Amino acid sequence: MMIKLPKEEEIKESKVKKLMRYIATFLSGALAWHILELSITTLFNRQGTLGGEVLVLPLLVLTFYMGWTVKDEIENLKRRENTQC
Repeated sequence: MMIKLPKEEEIKESKVKKLMRYIATFLSGALAWHILELSITTLFNRQGTLGGEVLVLPLLVLTFYMGWTVKDEIENLKRRENTQC
């Protein structure tokens, strides 16, 4: 049995993909925080009835849930592709 070691290019490519994923995750979290902060500021400065800013928090929760389920589905598809003969 022979152990296959990853090539240097594959290692560099996986590190770049991981870095891009971290950057994308950080940016989406920062943008979600900014949107939440703006909606809370608008909510507290409003004089009267509530507006659409009340729906921002549930929308952010649904967005994170949807991203999580899409990630799981992509992992399942990759796993199926790898196990096919």
